[in-house]
Amino acid sequence: MNHEGQVRLRDSMVLQIITAFGTLLAYPATQAIYNLYFHPLSKFPGPKLYAASRLPFIYCLLTGKLTQREREFHKKYGDFLRLTPDEVSFATPNNQADNLITTSDKKFHARVRGLISHSFTEDSLRTQRPLIIHHADMLLSQLVRQATTPNHQAKGARVNLTDWLNFFTMDIIGSPLVTLKLVRTLFSYLKGMSLAATPRYYPTTEFLFNKLIPKSVIEGQKRHTHYANLRINRRLDIKTNRPDFITPFIRNNVNFENMSRDEILSTFNFIIVGSSETTTTTFTGIFNHLSKNNQVLNRLYNQIRSKYNREEDITIDSTS
Repeated sequence: MNHEGQVRLRDSMVLQIITAFGTLLAYPATQAIYNLYFHPLSKFPGPKLYAASRLPFIYCLLTGKLTQREREFHKKYGDFLRLTPDEVSFATPNNQADNLITTSDKKFHARVRGLISHSFTEDSLRTQRPLIIHHADMLLSQLVRQATTPNHQAKGARVNLTDWLNFFTMDIIGSPLVTLKLVRTLFSYLKGMSLAATPRYYPTTEFLFNKLIPKSVIEGQKRHTHYANLRINRRLDIKTNRPDFITPFIRNNVNFENMSRDEILSTFNFIIVGSSETTTTTFTGIFNHLSKNNQVLNRLYNQIRSKYNREEDITIDSTS
C-alpha cells in the first residue's frame, strides 16, 4: 500500500472512531433533552439533573443518601416532585400506593393481606403490649449495665446503639425468629438489595452489573435468607399462644390452607426486614438528633420528669 493509501486508511479509521464516540455521546445527550423537555413528566417540578438521567438517583441509592436527598428536595419543591426521568415522589401519605411487600398480583395481594391483617388488629396489638414492655425494659437494663460497669462508671460507655435497637425491634417481632447471626447479616441483606436494584434500571447491562456485585455481599444475602428461613420454620412449627404477631396469623392459616409454607417464608423474610429495620432507622435518627441538640434533649427530659413520677408509670397507654 502506497503512502496515499495509508493516509486514506488512517483518515477513515479516525472518522469511524469519531463517529462511534459521537454516537455514544449523542444518545445520552438526546435522551436527557427528551427527558427534560418532551417527556410526559416534564411539567412536574424537581431537580433537573435527576429529571435528565437516573444516574444521580442510583448514586444516592448506592451511597445511602437517597432518603436525605429526597427529603431536601421535598422541602424545596413541595409535596410532589419528579425524582427520576420516569418517577414522581409524593411526600403525603394520601398519595402513597397501597402495596403489600413486592407483589403485583392483585389476588395474591388480597389473600396475603387478609391473613396478615389479623396480626395487626387493635385486639392483637393490645395482647402484644406486655411483650413490647418486657423487651423495652430489657433494652434499658442492658444499656444501663453497659454504662455502669467498673471500666465505664466515670465517663460512661460507648455502645453501638443501632445494634441494640435492632435487637429490640427484632425481638418484638418474635424472639423465636431472631438470632444474633440474623441481625448481623441484616445489613449485608439490605446492601445486597440496593446493589441488585441498580442494574434493573438498565436491563441491557444487568448481566455485567450483577457480575460486579462483591461476592461478600451476595454471600451475606444468602446467609441472611438461610438464617431467616430456619427461624421462621421453627416458629411455624412451635405450638404456642405467645402474644406475638405470628400467633394470630397461624391461627387463621391452619395446615397452610390459605398460604403455603414457601409463600410464608418469602413474605415474612420481607416483614422481618421491613418492620424491624425501618423502626430501628427511625429510633437511631431520633437519638442521633437528640444527642446533637441539647436544647431539645433537655426539653424532652423535663417533659418526661414533670409528667411521670416513676418509671413504672411510663406505659403504652400513658404515652399514646
